[in-house]
Amino acid sequence: MPIMLAQKRLVTVTLDIMCYDDLELDNIQWNEILGLEGDEEVYHTIKEYDD
Repeated sequence: MPIMLAQKRLVTVTLDIMCYDDLELDNIQWNEILGLEGDEEVYHTIKEYDD
């Protein structure tokens, strides 16, 4: 039976969100939403565009 070794990978996902001011993007728990476990990590950057 072959042994499977899990390997980490780095990916970039871009979301363009048009939302009202009451959405607190800084407080979103991305690790929980994505179901990350152990030493998996997520880094996020928020950039606001002017109208």
